[in-house]
Amino acid sequence: KSGPDDGSASGTRLHQEEGAMEPKSNRWMILVGLMALLVGGKLLVSYYTDWLWFQNLDYQSVFWRMIRARFGSGFLFGILAALFVGTNMWVAGRFTRHALRVGGIQGEGEPPPGDVLLRSWLGYGVAGGALVLVLGMVGAGQWPLVLRYFNAQPFGTVDPIFGHDIGYYVFSLPFYQFLSKFLLGAIVVSGLVVGLVYAAAGGVRFQEKLDVMPRPLAHFSALGGLLLLDLAWIYRLKIYGLLFSRGKVAFGAGYVDVNVQIYAYLFLVLLFIGASVLLFMNVRIRGTRLPIVGAGLLVGGAIVVGAVPSAVIQKLVVEPNELAREAPYIENNILATRQAYGLSQIEEKPFEASEDLDRTDIEANPLTIRNVRIWDERPLKQTYQQVQ
Repeated sequence: KSGPDDGSASGTRLHQEEGAMEPKSNRWMILVGLMALLVGGKLLVSYYTDWLWFQNLDYQSVFWRMIRARFGSGFLFGILAALFVGTNMWVAGRFTRHALRVGGIQGEGEPPPGDVLLRSWLGYGVAGGALVLVLGMVGAGQWPLVLRYFNAQPFGTVDPIFGHDIGYYVFSLPFYQFLSKFLLGAIVVSGLVVGLVYAAAGGVRFQEKLDVMPRPLAHFSALGGLLLLDLAWIYRLKIYGLLFSRGKVAFGAGYVDVNVQIYAYLFLVLLFIGASVLLFMNVRIRGTRLPIVGAGLLVGGAIVVGAVPSAVIQKLVVEPNELAREAPYIENNILATRQAYGLSQIEEKPFEASEDLDRTDIEANPLTIRNVRIWDERPLKQTYQQVQ
């Protein structure tokens, strides 16, 4: 039964919690300030050393351009991380603070671990700020990619497989690849942090089985859908990355890459998009059936279009007639190499070899004669191992 003093006792308890929160908050602020001073001092020493070197070479303009690119890149990716991480922390914090305000969700009247921080927006701000700082520093370290992307120029030559200008692979594709992986990292880190918040507040319970409450499950479903969409983008970019594959015959896309691997990646892209749709639907349904179906689709699709089709086609189609199958792609490699080294204007002329050698010619060129191979073991070995 409740007595007349329950209200005053509750007020006293809240007052004590607020009083305890203040010194803890101050300690957090001091810790963050010390970390900021440490990181800032290290950066200043590094930048000052670079400045002295560039100044000695009279390249101050290059130094300042590098600084602008580094801070601009860090600001760009920091803003992107702040929007994403901040939104997720706000959603998790809103649910947790509401649950604690109405009596908690841990059960048995026990306050959750870190109760003071979970009730205060300061805890969420410190955690989110630390994540944004780390992700922003990661982005700042990729300033050459950003600088090349925003100063992209066409080469005037297209690749023979996809028809893109070579400038796309030099300036744009590396930036897109990093951006997709950056988003993947932001999604995974955000999921881990909000998972810890929900677990601390009781929204995720580890009992006989994993028990996730409806609102945290909806949040995880949304994050999972975004994760799968980002993976779909990553595999879409992997298709262009096939031009850089190191084949057994020549560098670049080969027969299996063009005729099998491209379609395998496209299938995986569609599979990731389909599974993400199921997870986005689960944001409203908030059940476990749709995520399980999506996971089953991904596992089944990965097994079907994994490395097996490429290996089978390589063994049964390419190797029995490898020269004919790979000839167009070898020609692409030779043409690109000539263009890269400025050898595309070479004029070929026939050279008539003399076949009337005598013993005097052979004795006069002993080094050349010793280097003449009767059998070349490389094509001979491949010929003997070829499947007919």
